[in-house]
Formats: sequence, structure tokens, C-alpha cells
Amino acid sequence: MGSARAAAKEPVAALAGTAKDTIVSGRYRVDPAKRLAPLDQPSVQAFAASDVHGSGEGLFALICKPGLPPRAEALTKLTRQRISGLLSPYGVDTIHWPPDDEERVAIVFPRPSGQRLAIGADGRFEPFSDDRLIHEILPGLVAAIGELGGRYLAHRAIRIDNLFLDLESDKKAILGECVSAPAGYFQPALYETIESGQAMPAGRGPGRSPDDLYALGALIAVLLFGGDHLAGQDRDSILLRKITQGSCAAVVGNRRVSASMIEALRGLLCDDPKERWGIPDLHSWLSGRRMSPKQVLLPRRAGRSISIARRNCEMDREVAQVVASHWEEGVELATSGELDGWVRRGLGDDERGKQISGYRMAGAGRLLEADLLLTRAVAILDPQAPIRFKQVSTSLEGLPKVLATGFDDEALRRTVTEMIGSRLPLHWMELQTAGRSELLPYKKLYEGLYGLLSNTGFGYGIERCLYESNENWPCRSPVLARYRVSKLDELLPALEKVAAGPGGSPETIEFVDRHIAAFCGAREKTLPNSLFNQLDDRDDLAARRLAKLRLLAEVQASTGPASLPALTRAMTLLLEPVIQSFHNRPFREDLIAQVEAIAAAGDLQALLKALDDSQAQRGDQVGFDQARALHQEMTEEIAWLEQGGLTNPEFVRKVGRQVAAVISTLAAVAVMVVTVAVEIFRF
Repeated sequence: MGSARAAAKEPVAALAGTAKDTIVSGRYRVDPAKRLAPLDQPSVQAFAASDVHGSGEGLFALICKPGLPPRAEALTKLTRQRISGLLSPYGVDTIHWPPDDEERVAIVFPRPSGQRLAIGADGRFEPFSDDRLIHEILPGLVAAIGELGGRYLAHRAIRIDNLFLDLESDKKAILGECVSAPAGYFQPALYETIESGQAMPAGRGPGRSPDDLYALGALIAVLLFGGDHLAGQDRDSILLRKITQGSCAAVVGNRRVSASMIEALRGLLCDDPKERWGIPDLHSWLSGRRMSPKQVLLPRRAGRSISIARRNCEMDREVAQVVASHWEEGVELATSGELDGWVRRGLGDDERGKQISGYRMAGAGRLLEADLLLTRAVAILDPQAPIRFKQVSTSLEGLPKVLATGFDDEALRRTVTEMIGSRLPLHWMELQTAGRSELLPYKKLYEGLYGLLSNTGFGYGIERCLYESNENWPCRSPVLARYRVSKLDELLPALEKVAAGPGGSPETIEFVDRHIAAFCGAREKTLPNSLFNQLDDRDDLAARRLAKLRLLAEVQASTGPASLPALTRAMTLLLEPVIQSFHNRPFREDLIAQVEAIAAAGDLQALLKALDDSQAQRGDQVGFDQARALHQEMTEEIAWLEQGGLTNPEFVRKVGRQVAAVISTLAAVAVMVVTVAVEIFRF
């Protein structure tokens, strides 16, 4: 073991950035020294890029932040695809980023031929005419949205500061990229439907084509007005305007708009997704055909208002929004019975009032039940809205991303844990009266997460929920802080680098923590539950560490690579308690020599086989038990001798009698032998 330990403690230089580190998809080189700030996105910085094959085309790369990974599914479908009117990615890869000395996702794009129309969502510019919008700007945008919809994708980043115009002719508009951050994450409330705007940014979900068409309607209004006239208003104010007035009226306000354009705005900003214009409607409108005007149907107002947060509310959706934004006051209204009383008497809706009061009577007044009561009450008042619980507001599809992006926030993580443990997503699904077949996979998902959450051991709990519900989410283990590991076959190569680098000694790193165990469990379904139970053995350090080796050996058998010398050597040192548990010194010395040879070969499976030999362990234990019994016997004998056992009078008399008896017996035998001989031989 001495040579292995010395090798593990050798200083290893930190990874240095090289040209090879910044190659994306084997073709595009990113230059960390050349920033392109005008092409930055809200969460990522842009850098100059070039084609190593020498195409000469202008390129740039966005370097994603670790805590906000890109849209993996959208990247898969859009990389190397050419969609007219959309800035599509050429390549995506995980690279070592020298400025931060850690791994980042880099996405390469062609440089747009124009410039951004506005810097920031509240930027101002010269208003666009109806004719210019209809004939120059909208055709390309509509085509791009339509093609995305044909691939079952939504852009989810259609806004004024993500729109590029050609500098020479101003006749071509290009939608900016839509893959560097979660869908809808940076969308202002103006561009989001009421339901999506009510959700927190991470919880908006991937969305669908109707969400893009709604955002296009808001974009048209901004282009007509020369900017966002609602800029500066907070999200709640904008949402309440949309809820009480309808989205079109809230977005247009008192601005004068032509009959043709108001027709399009009413169609695109319709709050009922079933009535909202689709791509065929837009094409008909662009070709000059006049469409039937959409009638705005606002929710029925109550006979009397209810005062919440110094606002007199008259609509069910309005009340749900206000109490969700003022949670503590909402809890008081719900637990006191004032809320369900208003629903009965103010709205005249006895059925929904009874539903809310039924939950209230079953709550027993405890804090958690009070929060759950309000969650159920707002869902009854506005079943289309997101799931809302304490500080979290999220769509069904978005809850996994809320957990992922906010996992390091202890309060947020605890709230999401309560939501899953209280089955709130399943309750929300029960309130959706329309038969939505797309919800069925989520029912299975959240039932599974509930089961995983109930097991708090290694490989389960909220960490397992994180990776089960986010298929491409990178492992958040502190051990892998400098590396991006989103697939199982990336885990061991990253751990090999950790083991080979500074600080990779087993004295400070055990290589398998709760995150890594949960990540492996989510990515490799064949791992047995018994293995995770062994990882949770708090009483036997050797057994627990042997289980960690077993887990990594299983991964190596499944994904490779074949040789992991640094990691195997580190695991050898980590497993010294297992080696030292063998009592036979010669066997232990042979085992040490064997594992050192295995460490050099980098074979975790061979190391496991050597250390997890049940036959050798049983033989060693049997031999040890025998040696211990013999030692005990000899110890007692020595103690007896030291206490004068040989000179004790009683012992002398006893031995004397025994000796005399033996001598007498021998003499009698001798006499008998002589007598028999005389008789036989007649001496």
C-alpha cells in the first residue's frame, strides 16, 4: 500500500486551457480573448468563433452558465438545421473554458447579418408601419414559427431584444437563438400568456406553438408602438391587467391601431388557446383576407368585491392571482372561511365554495394544511393557472426545472419537496376538466417521484427526483464542480480527472456522495436496490466504502472506459479499511501487492473482485476464530503457570496420585506379560 499511497499524493498540475480545449464539435474554435458583447444573451456571453476548416463564415459562440443549462431537446432538433428566419445553432459541445478553468456548454451560431432592433426589452425605436410589418417583417417570422411547430418545438424567446434586422435593406427579420436558457426563462410578462406569465421563469415549461403566436402578437404591438409601453410595470400589474381586461386590451391600451392590425392582435392575443389564431390564419391574413373578429369574453364579475392586499377584486382569476402573490394574507382568508364565503355569495358559485370549505374543514388548522388549503383554493378558482404553493408558481411541465435551477436554494428545495410529497401536481391534474391526454406521462412521473421521495437513503430522496425528472441535467455533486456530467458515460472520465488532480486524495474525497449515487440510479436502471442500501450502511465503514467501489465498477462495466488508473488507485486507498479487515498477515500482504497491480491497470471491476471475495473473507474469519480460541487457551495456561500452578500442593498430590496409578497399571501389565510368556514358552 505504501507505493500506491505515495503515488496518489504526488502533486498534479491544474488543467490548463489549450487550443484543443476550445474546439466545439471537432470543427469550431472559440476564442476566449475576443468578446462580442452585442451578441450576448441575458444569461450568456458571446465570443468570436471560427471554422477550423477555413470556410470564412462569420461565427460566434455562446458560453452557457453552469447553473442554467441550455435546452437539450431543442438543441438536438435544431443543431445543423437551417430554418429560414431563425438563428439556428451550427454546433454544441462541452468544452474546457480556460477563463474559469471548468467545463461549460458552448453553442456556435452564424453571425447575424444585421443588428438587434433594441437593446433590452424596454428599448425604444422608430415605430413600424402596417405595410412594412405585413410585407417585410412578419412573413419570415411566421415561417420560422411554423417550421418550429412542425418539429414539435416552440421558440419561447420571441421578444423585441431578440430580433435582428438586416442593416442594408431592413427587409428581413431574424429571430434570435432560443436554446441557451430554459424555455421562456427571460420572457417579460408582456410576451407570455396569462398562465405562463403567472409561473416563475424556470417553471414556465417548454410551451407550444400557440405560446409563440401569442408572443408574436405582443411583438407586433411593440413594433407598432416603437417600444413596450408597459415597460417599467411589475409582473403582477401586467398580469392583473390581462386578467381583468383581456390580453389584447391590456397590451394595446388606449393606443390607436388600424382595423387590419387590431384584427391580427385580437386573433393572436386571444386568451383562449383554442380560439387563438394559428399559422393558417396568419397566412390568410398576410395574403389580405379579412378574418372574423375575435370577441373578448371576460370572466363574470362578482356581485360584490373582496378586499385583498388593498385591492378590491371582482373576478375569480383576479382573486386567485392576488392571494397567490400575497400568500400569508391569502392563507388567513382561506382558513377563516372568508374566501369560500365570497365564492358562494359574491360569485354565486355554491359548488366551488363547498369544495374550498370542504378542504378547510379537513385542515385542522395546522400550518402545512393551511398552505395546502390555499393551494387547492386558488386551483379551484383558476384551474388553468400554474400550480402555486408558497413562493413557488410553476406549470406541471416546469416543476422539474424549478427544482433543478433552484436546487441550491434550501428554502426553494424544501418547498418543492413539500409539493411532491403532498402530491400537489397530481391534485392539479385532477382539476383539469378537459381530457388532456398529454398529461398522462406527467401522472406517471409524479407518482414515481412521490415514491422516490419517501426513501431518504443514498440514491433516493430529492436528489433522485432531480435527475429522474430532468433527463439531461448535469450531476450537481460538489466532487464534479469543475466538470459537466450529464450522461452516465461522462461520469468516470470526470472522476478520473478529479482523482488525478490536486485535492483528489481520498483523505478529502470519497468519490460517491448522495448526488452521484442518485445520478447513477437515474441513468442506469439496472442497478439493484440492495446496492443503494449498502451505501447507506452507517455502522460498517468498510462495507459502505466497498459499496461505493461496487457502484463505480458497475458503471465502468456499463459505460467504460476500460482503464481508470488514478481513480482506481484512489479507491484502493479509500478501501484500506477493507484490506486491513483481513487478519492473516501473509494473505494481507499478498492482497496489497495484488491491488497495487490492479490500480496500475485501472480496473475497478478487478479491484472489486479482489476485495469482495466472500470465500476468502470466510476462510480468514474461520482462521481468525481458531487462532483467537488457541490464543485464549494459551493465555489461560500462562496465567495458571504464573500463578504457581505447578507447585501447588493439591496439584502435586493430584499429579502424584495420577503418576502412581499409571505406574501401578504399567507394573501390573508387565507382570501379566511375564506370566503369559512363562506359560507359553515354559521357561
